[in-house]
Amino acid sequence: MRATAVTASACLLAAHVAVQAAAIPDPDPAHWEHPLPEAWLTDAVDGRPRTDDRGFDVGHYDLNLRIDPEAETLAGDVTVRLAFVGAPPDSVVLDLGPGLLVDEVLWDGTPAGFLHHDEELLVATPAAPADTAAILVRYHGSPQPHGTFNAGMLFRTLGDSPADPRGKTVFTMSEPWSAHSWWPCKDHPADKATVTIAVTAPDTMRVVANGALIAETVADPGWRRFVWDALHPMSTYLVCLNVSQYVEWEETCAAAAGGLPLTYHVYPDDAANAAIEFEPVCDMITFMESICGPYPFPGERYGQVAIKWGGAMEHQTCTSLGRFIFTGDGRFANIILHELAHQWFGDLITPADWPDIWLNEGFATYFEALWLEETQGREAYLGKMRHIGPDLHPDLFTGDSPLVDPDPILPNTLVYHKGAWVLHMLRGALGDAVFFDFVHDYVRDPARAHGSVTTADLIAAASAAAGSDAGPLLRPWLETAEAPQLRWRVESLPLSSGGQRHVLYLEQTQPTLFELTLPVRLTTAAGTTDDTVVLAARSAAYDWDLDGPLEAFVLDPEGWLLFADEPLPPPAVALAPPRPNPAGADGARLSFAVNRDGPVRITLHDARGRELGAWDLGEMSAREAPYAWHWLGHDGDGRPVASGTYWLAVWNGDRRASRKLTLTR
Repeated sequence: MRATAVTASACLLAAHVAVQAAAIPDPDPAHWEHPLPEAWLTDAVDGRPRTDDRGFDVGHYDLNLRIDPEAETLAGDVTVRLAFVGAPPDSVVLDLGPGLLVDEVLWDGTPAGFLHHDEELLVATPAAPADTAAILVRYHGSPQPHGTFNAGMLFRTLGDSPADPRGKTVFTMSEPWSAHSWWPCKDHPADKATVTIAVTAPDTMRVVANGALIAETVADPGWRRFVWDALHPMSTYLVCLNVSQYVEWEETCAAAAGGLPLTYHVYPDDAANAAIEFEPVCDMITFMESICGPYPFPGERYGQVAIKWGGAMEHQTCTSLGRFIFTGDGRFANIILHELAHQWFGDLITPADWPDIWLNEGFATYFEALWLEETQGREAYLGKMRHIGPDLHPDLFTGDSPLVDPDPILPNTLVYHKGAWVLHMLRGALGDAVFFDFVHDYVRDPARAHGSVTTADLIAAASAAAGSDAGPLLRPWLETAEAPQLRWRVESLPLSSGGQRHVLYLEQTQPTLFELTLPVRLTTAAGTTDDTVVLAARSAAYDWDLDGPLEAFVLDPEGWLLFADEPLPPPAVALAPPRPNPAGADGARLSFAVNRDGPVRITLHDARGRELGAWDLGEMSAREAPYAWHWLGHDGDGRPVASGTYWLAVWNGDRRASRKLTLTR
């Protein structure tokens, strides 16, 4: 039966391609109503999808695809329904990756000129266009691995070797900007749209996607068509499509506001363990709703689907989970909670651009800690924060990039761990009541819900909750890679009453001035006094009148603040800015110091995150004097790279420092 289905698929695809090739001539300038602007022939800005609004806003996508898991191909069409913002541009610029061939483009049903260049699809605007348009792109091909994670649409076997195939599985993984590697779209997080996903696949398989399943019909012999409809707008990177021989079941989380359907889709071998892993999901949803308000996507379900991948992804209403989590012992409950939290933080409200990705990952990671506090107590919460803070990052993130301009954007533990710590410190400064009011209002504000947010929005929400400007409290943590360095001492003076006055002298010595809320604990024979001091200046003094001499004084006994009261350990790599920058045809010089003996290598990455070259410098000794290395503007094979934005990273073992560089030729 499977062989018959494959043969039918191959014939249908071949027939489709042949018809399109015969009917549609190759694109040429005569297809265009207006001359092709020369600027459109350049690469996308910084080598990734354009960040400007391109003169239009997408309202809805209709995906109508046929997936052949055996041939590892797709064919079909996508309709982009858009409205122009101001005067229509000469051409509509969509994103579409390599390995995909465009057969035809229709503008409101009429053939339109187009050009598929690099990773952009340019569609000629007709004369006197209306304020809205429906652009249908008919295409086919084999999606290619794309971006930082070599992702996009992936075709895999369920077995661990060719001798153990156990069937095919197809899934998508598009974060940050790999959606256009498998479908034409405006691949930028700020332009959210509703989506209908219709997929025809072999009838031995199930199709799982975002939203609600609204139709399931026989397509033709050996094939079945599934239609999923997402009612709420989403970013392109959150759109997902999964095809496999899933075991599926459904339940209702009655405790959730209004009752929420939960659907589960896993590989047959994992079904028993998955049922155990998913047991606390309803409790997790109830917990999230208690802080953040109702599940953000009424009228849809919350689904979770297995993929053959080493991670997980918060696709809107349909989280994808690597099958590694199905151990049957709950050890990866934090991942299930993390992706659930993203339904509010990342899906309901989405960063307007990728440098603010910490607004997604910081909140989701922090809610892992809050779930531990809910289920295991305060010490478990504080232990989680210690683990992702000073334990894993003894330099307190000072060797990394600023949180609001992470380098690279992904993968980068900075946006997870330091992002969560910013929220932890904000809670410590505001107190629980004000902090949790802030979280609720930030995520539920109608002006932001189902839209885009920036770090400035978060600061504004925190300021509104606090009743004062939270910028001085937050910006040093967000905009610098510094951490407070404190010098302090305590002096005790006798009082005429017989007690003692204990005076804390506190000074911060790092270059940027922080506003610090710092818990303190004083212990005398009479007992323990807990208090909080606020240091908003370079130095200050604080005093307490207590009975008897001081037995112990502790700054921040529970760990609510990142600070050092002794020199921080140097980062494994200290990398100076490249010179010159921008660089010309002669490249740029790097100056770096390594602070531990070990192997050193340098890697070159483009703005999509792809590694273009690697240079092994061998074993190097730790020393104060810097090393020097000259990048000649070439990739790892000695070929000159084009003008654009790049990152050079120096690795000392498993630690690295990287710098952004612009090359102009």
